[in-house]
Amino acid sequence: MRIADVKPWAAIVAVACLLAARPVPAVSGATPPRPRPAMAVASRPPAIIMLPRTQPVFTPKQIAAWIGKLSSPHAAIRRQAKRHLITVGTAAVAPLKAALAGWTTPQMRWDMRDLLGAIAEAKALRGPLVTLKLAHAPLRIILQRLCRQAGFTAQFAGTQLQWTTRRLGIHVERQPFWKVIQRMAYVTGASPCGNDFYVPAGLLNFCRHGTLARHTPVYRKGALLLAVQASSGGETATFSAPSGQRTSGGFSVGVMGLWAPGSAAVEQVGPVQFTQALDNRGRSLLASTVSQYCYQSNSHDEFSFAPRLHWPSPHATKLAVLAGEIPMALDITPRIRRVSNLDSGKATLNLHGLHVAIGKPTDVVIDPLNPRIGRCHLRVSVWATADALQSPT
Repeated sequence: MRIADVKPWAAIVAVACLLAARPVPAVSGATPPRPRPAMAVASRPPAIIMLPRTQPVFTPKQIAAWIGKLSSPHAAIRRQAKRHLITVGTAAVAPLKAALAGWTTPQMRWDMRDLLGAIAEAKALRGPLVTLKLAHAPLRIILQRLCRQAGFTAQFAGTQLQWTTRRLGIHVERQPFWKVIQRMAYVTGASPCGNDFYVPAGLLNFCRHGTLARHTPVYRKGALLLAVQASSGGETATFSAPSGQRTSGGFSVGVMGLWAPGSAAVEQVGPVQFTQALDNRGRSLLASTVSQYCYQSNSHDEFSFAPRLHWPSPHATKLAVLAGEIPMALDITPRIRRVSNLDSGKATLNLHGLHVAIGKPTDVVIDPLNPRIGRCHLRVSVWATADALQSPT
């Protein structure tokens, strides 16, 4: 084998081996060198490791016993069984539907349908869980595969995209999507850009220095992510500004919200109601008007709001507490039915005894940025038959 026929790094190793194989001339009085033990080169560990905690395992016998307790005449026993079945989650859906198809009392049917709705709602609010294991993979591939599991399509902003070719290892198992994205932002610096209100539905833009910086205050709750951005408004928005430079109107704090659409879609957000805002000296910064309108993107997966607050005390250095309520209308659709003849005005569906008639769409408005998305008005008529009363869904 010629050294010129191999890769450069292999050539260096070959030259080192050839030099080591050369005979060493004997020197009088010199001790022979000790042979060095061979050492194995360890593989580089993943930069991001997030493994799930040990979860309790529920057996089919336990699930069947809790479903059987729904027939108890005591309300306390039924409530306890409901709590257990909601804790079981998705594993209890199939046994509940099978029990609904069998002999049940009216109270049991009511409780089981209520449980199916509660489990679906809990799954939607929990948000998508992602699993990925790659070694020495480009950042672009890692973000694309993570977003695909959460219902997003990863997109990268800018023209200089060399940062997306950085290679690293990742090993995550059943972790919340936004928790993994936040860890990725801390390790690589890449995170959602924010304020992309004209991006089509299902796209998530990533930037080299996005919204989730290392010191950005972040709130995560299931599929929802809130990130507090830089303050704005007035001549200056820094707490360290002299009192003479502070405007009488106070300052604004920008808050960006992101929703992972993997299990539920956002129909409407807000208005936001703020209940508490404190600086690090304990002074309340709430203005007289605490209701705030939300600006939503075309896809409703991203929204933002900027509450107007009073200036803090002269010795305060940061905003310590910002609390409130964000009303959100979600569309939880575990099953999707496609209708292809809407233009005829005679489209119908039959869902376990429920007959649905859909009229012709009117007032159609197509999104100019994405022709596949539009809004319209539909006239829908629904009527039930006797079979719908015994339907498991």
